Amino acid sequence: MNKVKLLAIAPYEGLAEILRSISMKRDDVMLTIEVGDLSEGVQLAKKHADENFDAIISRGGTAELLRAAVEIPVIEISISVYDVLRAIKMAELYDARFAVVGFSTITERAKLLSDLLQYKLDIITFESEEDVEPILRRLKEHQYDLVVSDRIGSTVAEEIGLNSILISSGNESAASSFNRAIQLVQSLRPLHKEKEIFKQISTSHFDNFLIYNENGKLWFSHITALDYHDTIFNTVNDYLEKLQTFPSQKFEIIVDHFLFTITNDFYFHNDEQFTLIKITQKDAPLIQEDVFSIYNLDSADQTIYDDDYSSANFIGMVRKQIEEYSRTHLPILIIGESGTGKEKAASIIYKKGPFNNNPLYTIDCATINEQQWNSLLSHYNSPLYNVQTTIYFKEIIALDPKQFNKLFEFFSQSNLAQRNRLIFSATLNDTLNNDEIIHSLKYKLSCLQLFLPALRERISDLPSILALYINKLNTSMGKQIIGFEQEALEFMKEFTWENNLDQLHRVLRELVLLAEGSYISKDLVKKILSQETRTSMVNPPKVSSIPLNKTLDEINYYIIQAVLEEEGQNKESTAKRLGISRSTLWRKINSAPS
Repeated sequence: MNKVKLLAIAPYEGLAEILRSISMKRDDVMLTIEVGDLSEGVQLAKKHADENFDAIISRGGTAELLRAAVEIPVIEISISVYDVLRAIKMAELYDARFAVVGFSTITERAKLLSDLLQYKLDIITFESEEDVEPILRRLKEHQYDLVVSDRIGSTVAEEIGLNSILISSGNESAASSFNRAIQLVQSLRPLHKEKEIFKQISTSHFDNFLIYNENGKLWFSHITALDYHDTIFNTVNDYLEKLQTFPSQKFEIIVDHFLFTITNDFYFHNDEQFTLIKITQKDAPLIQEDVFSIYNLDSADQTIYDDDYSSANFIGMVRKQIEEYSRTHLPILIIGESGTGKEKAASIIYKKGPFNNNPLYTIDCATINEQQWNSLLSHYNSPLYNVQTTIYFKEIIALDPKQFNKLFEFFSQSNLAQRNRLIFSATLNDTLNNDEIIHSLKYKLSCLQLFLPALRERISDLPSILALYINKLNTSMGKQIIGFEQEALEFMKEFTWENNLDQLHRVLRELVLLAEGSYISKDLVKKILSQETRTSMVNPPKVSSIPLNKTLDEINYYIIQAVLEEEGQNKESTAKRLGISRSTLWRKINSAPS
């Protein structure tokens, strides 16, 4: 049997799991799965353009974009009435006004449910992609806080400050798409002789090149020796529009220790323009140290700043403060207990800030060493020499005074805070108000302060946070949980949540994974919460009481805690007494043995 070769572009991980499970039960398909939404999904499809797939399976807006971008058939996974009902039931857990929005495939099913079940639902239909943002902005103006929608609606909603619950596809819809794809492929099987001849001629000239037609579709790929396949495709896509305007252009990028040169030329066939893009690889003239991470708003890699915590910090009063702070160019200091989502709050400020068209640079002050720190302050490729970017100094108080003084001197000499948006974070502790670094940021750099409350201080927000978390966990784990039994929800509200959002997210992952029905039961919640550690080491042991039957790492940790206590929790004097740097002390404190 000739198997049909299918490429699945799943907008979210949960759908990928469903498709993978279905394909394993069939012997008539060979399935390759990628996870990517909208334009990211298009780039993933283009990456596989030279692998001769018979068809692509995708969903919603991603499927529509794929139809315009690729030449092979695209089969759309439909949304069933049950899919819509499940999302609506989840939204009922959210304690605020919500609306069901989407294209007619969604809203027609929602209207049917409204009639059959006598629901009073606010339902609005998008006629085109141009309708999405204006309609959602009107809903926000009319005090709606949540929308139930497909991927496009959910994405735009979160961009403009609305929370969302994604309508995910179930097993039945996914299985139907396989059948339709196989039927279509078997009825077509087209042969493109002219295209194959063109490929054979083209492959004889260059080692690594791409050919695009005049509509911007990847027509052919011949990349044979590149280790950085995905990076090159993403870079070419960024510059493609310009590359198609005139020939003999040249772009260069550095990836790891290599310099990639991208040049273009035009060819014409039957009055159609083809853009030939050649890629050459050489050793870079400069080896850069990887002392920081770079995140681009439209990057395909969204793992660094996923939305799990962002949604929790975009509810209630914290949301309002973040929105106001995001509009300014002023530096911001984020303070909160461990696990309150400081890094995610920084990502929201970046995404909604004035420089979100440029990268976000994150510098982890708790892990950077002295050599890397000096390179950061002096190297001409350092992000500190950029203009109109966002720079996030994570755990700034982990720096020793000498390092921070160098940084503050750099601020003064280079006008860094005037050229860029600066964000700092610090974990709340008893000595934070007396810390010299915090004092300098507050009174010399005039940072705005964003305090992230502990979860125990915002229990009223918990049902809304849980609704958003469950929705995201459903899409990533392929589950179909709707919410909590009422008593189970009360147990969640009464718990202390000493480790805040970190603890909540970890516990909820267990609950969603273990839940057997549509609702998480009180017995399951009680069991999982009873396993949680509710106490922390408030009074570290004296040196004389340090147990010597532990590992070396554990003994070192006890010693550090004892010296900290004797030094009144002063980290600078503790580090000096132990003969280690402040950043090394910070790392050891935050890597406590279990």
